[in-house]
Amino acid sequence: MVRRHMRRAPLAAVCAFILVTVPVAGRARARSHRQPAPQLMLVVTPAGRATAPAHPDVNVIVRFTGPAGNTLADPSSFRAHLGPRDITADFKPMLEQGKQVGVRGIIPHDRLKIGRRRTNHLRLQVRSRAAGAKKRPTRQTLRVRFHAVDAADQPPHATIVPESEVIFPNLATGFDGSRSFDPESDELTYHWDFGDGTTSDDIAPQHTYASADQPRVVTLTVSDGQKTGTDTLTMRACPQPEGATAGMIQVTADGPLEFGGVALGAAGTRTMQVTNAATDPASRMTACLGLDGAGFSVSPDQFQLGAGESATVTVTFAPQAAGHASASIALVSGDPTRPLVTLIAHGYGGSAPGSGPTLGSVPLFYAVGDIAGDRVQGILPDGTPIAPNLGVHACGTDPNFAFGDACVTNADCATNGGTCQPGSGSGLGIDELCGDGHGGLFMLSEDGFSDPTAADPALAGTLVGVSLDANGNTTGSQILSRLTEDTTHLACDQFAASDGGRVYVAETEGVPQVDTCFRDTEESLIGFRKNNGNPLVVMPRIDAAEGLTQCDDVDQTTHIEISGDGSQFFASFDSGGLWRVRPSPPLEFLNTSYFEDIFRLHPDGGVVFATVSSASTTATVNLYKVTPDQVTANPLPGPSSGLTPCATFQLPNRKDAPIGFIVGIAVSPPTPGSRDGIVLVNVAGGKSPAVSDTLSLRATVAFSAPADSTGCSPIEVINLVRMDALTF
Repeated sequence: MVRRHMRRAPLAAVCAFILVTVPVAGRARARSHRQPAPQLMLVVTPAGRATAPAHPDVNVIVRFTGPAGNTLADPSSFRAHLGPRDITADFKPMLEQGKQVGVRGIIPHDRLKIGRRRTNHLRLQVRSRAAGAKKRPTRQTLRVRFHAVDAADQPPHATIVPESEVIFPNLATGFDGSRSFDPESDELTYHWDFGDGTTSDDIAPQHTYASADQPRVVTLTVSDGQKTGTDTLTMRACPQPEGATAGMIQVTADGPLEFGGVALGAAGTRTMQVTNAATDPASRMTACLGLDGAGFSVSPDQFQLGAGESATVTVTFAPQAAGHASASIALVSGDPTRPLVTLIAHGYGGSAPGSGPTLGSVPLFYAVGDIAGDRVQGILPDGTPIAPNLGVHACGTDPNFAFGDACVTNADCATNGGTCQPGSGSGLGIDELCGDGHGGLFMLSEDGFSDPTAADPALAGTLVGVSLDANGNTTGSQILSRLTEDTTHLACDQFAASDGGRVYVAETEGVPQVDTCFRDTEESLIGFRKNNGNPLVVMPRIDAAEGLTQCDDVDQTTHIEISGDGSQFFASFDSGGLWRVRPSPPLEFLNTSYFEDIFRLHPDGGVVFATVSSASTTATVNLYKVTPDQVTANPLPGPSSGLTPCATFQLPNRKDAPIGFIVGIAVSPPTPGSRDGIVLVNVAGGKSPAVSDTLSLRATVAFSAPADSTGCSPIEVINLVRMDALTF
């Protein structure tokens, strides 16, 4: 028997590397009565009970807890033993912004036990800082057991983040290489060549160019002691007319620079207008365009504009190879407020509908909002755009006036009276979507029902199921359930409705008030039959997996995911951290106070998520993959605590409207039944006064994530569409 509540609120060699952590100090459990002893350090690598590649040595990286310069640990008390041998002298401080945040050491190959059946025993110890005359310092000891196997060294990845991509003569420009990384977490050295005969070995140097007479290519080379990685950046130069008043740049276009499929040997074009919007008659501005991306070109690439004058720029895509391709377009001008404007162009080399294949094996879906409510759009695997008719309308007593409850049939309106008004618009604000790979599409909305009862929590949301054929046409729709307020997360298994498939929600429910308890609500994991909405309680209280009791304050989920076979359930929580909450015992994947809300499951049982880091002229999409084997002993830290991305991808950025957030992330096997994954990450930026909304920075980046591996690789930008509630 499922407890249902009435309604709620609306929507809307050197070294090896495997990441591991120890539970972070005093992990905040909302109002928990338990007071665990503070943790002093966490092990970033090697992972406990995992296999570390020795190439030929193994890294040991330990971070002290607490903010830089204010750690709880006393660094001078750190000790390390490998078996009976004291190896403390092999460790040196890790510094960030001049302050010690941990230690790192290297275990030489000749001290390691090599082989998957041989275990290395590492013991680490540190004491807390003095806490007053009457308080003894605490001590923490960590024991890490790991296997080591011989492996080839992987090259590091170099990343340049400049303050500006435009040369300003006699003004210092900063360059940052700190986002470079090594897959095995080896320590890196840095070498810069600024393209004018000068160099630097600093991680983040300043450089001044004497003139802007020509572009300069900046090269960063990073080394892990065995292999190197490089990144290059072209510094733009665009000399301005002498004695003229500065201009004001404005760039507009009818649509994004999206070319879709263009056959090999052919070419497609898009145009945009560049205007000097200054009103001062003395204004004169030179504009120069540069482009980075094979198969793309711009014309003209340099011109002058007086006040109010415009020029038409043609962007051409003539693909040189089959597949997705993208380009970064840089427009340099004399506008002192926006000397550099960057744009993204995308095309697909070959014959393809829409913007080209998604690289996944099932349809891709996303939400688009308008005045009548959210609509769902999609892309078939070959790139064909689809716009399913959800079949959802609104209840009302007059065809010209509907009070907004989402409905498919008149029976859905019985609670509040009236009838389902076709064509009225659903008023449906979609919180989340999920597909099941068998033509089932499911939507959760907080805007879909107005509960006439006084129950608390009230029924405020709606769970909708839609059936689609292979071409994306709707074959049926139904309201599966009305849900309580603050129920905003759902996930689907990969069984068809006819095979007993379920869609799962984290539903908020009220609990009796007890004076000695903080809790007045809880979240239950409920599974609804896809064909008829019959509910099943899978977990009466999801946060019990974290060890919280009935009297601890509720720890709300921020996202849930279900494995395709319905056997594994994952959740991230407000307090930070990501758990596999079923089957028992629970398994914590990430233990961190920061976590990106959107994560997805990989076909191999791992977890993938993404972040975006923004600089003035570049945005870096960081993809992370965590496998169950990495966290059998301890959860991993989050990105802010040293977790290394499995792959990165750089996009152009704008200082006044940067790419700043992940819109959606989706994972699909590249072919049916494969355990490999294609990961799509959709990012977007804000609005820029200098650029029309049609040219706003947004893109979907594809990554390849092989099964049973922590390695990933970037593929390409696959389109320039904003995709809210992205899902396969």
